[in-house]
Amino acid sequence: MSVRRVLVPAVAVALLAGACGGWRDEDAATVDGAAISMSELRDEVDVLVAHPDLASAFQVDVADGEASTERTATLVAWLNRRITDLAMDEELARRGLTVDDEALANAEAELRFQFEVYAQQAAQSGQAIAPLDQFDQLPEDMRAALVRREATREVLAAAVADEGGEPLPATAEAWFEANEADYERYCVSIIMSEDEATSRGLLRRLQAGEDFAAVATTESLDSATAANGGDADCALANQLPDDLAADLGDADVGEVVGPVELASGWFLVKLDSAEPPSLEEAISSVRVDRLNARQTALASWVGEARPSVRVAPRLGSWDPERFRVAALTGPQAGPR
Repeated sequence: MSVRRVLVPAVAVALLAGACGGWRDEDAATVDGAAISMSELRDEVDVLVAHPDLASAFQVDVADGEASTERTATLVAWLNRRITDLAMDEELARRGLTVDDEALANAEAELRFQFEVYAQQAAQSGQAIAPLDQFDQLPEDMRAALVRREATREVLAAAVADEGGEPLPATAEAWFEANEADYERYCVSIIMSEDEATSRGLLRRLQAGEDFAAVATTESLDSATAANGGDADCALANQLPDDLAADLGDADVGEVVGPVELASGWFLVKLDSAEPPSLEEAISSVRVDRLNARQTALASWVGEARPSVRVAPRLGSWDPERFRVAALTGPQAGPR
């Protein structure tokens, strides 16, 4: 967005300087009485402006240069996260929970993993970004603050998950041990048909002794796998539809299960091999699954939380239903 520049008399400059000073010194928001100062908010946004890849990983859009700290939208985007962080701090205090050194260490590892995943996703979209590198370049106090906020999320999510009867293990290793069956690796071959009747007819041919690969080559509608005798490669149990994963878990190697209706058609699935769970091979999936479970727990808490939030009027107003700031638009938004 272009900024229109005008010349003003010296008196007007002095008045504007005074107004900006007040803008910086007031509270950006309070959460249950605890304050986020405007100076703190803008200082952190200044850091994000200098590290745009990191800002992108936090879903905060920043422009190049110091002028972006004047953009209300940027301030509000980061303020939304800070309000959530502070509300979680207050919730931990109410529950008598604390963040210890072990929680901090686990949180930093989790935060680094999230940056790695974001970079990989961006690369798939043709973007070359390095949020983890920029995280390591942050001033020590900012890096420590981000880790502590992440640890708060971890501790609160674990408490909420426990209340819901689905405990959240503290580490990826503990998650894997608790959910080991989800990471069994199945290698399969498939025959895809248009309808159940056709699939059952092909199953009868297999039961009569015809070779699976030969039938797949001539009859399967999935051309990519048919060319390889139905070979569909391998997948972890939790990457498959629940019913299919359960059937494969009960099957012997070489056994055909189905017909199974999936999104693209009806399938006969032959279990070619079943490999025991391996944390080393499944680590990425394990960490993503644990992160998703954590986010589910936090979303549950957010849905019930009703902190008392006050936002500086020139930034917007608090929308408790959406749990975020409703930013102002038009000429009254931002510093004046």
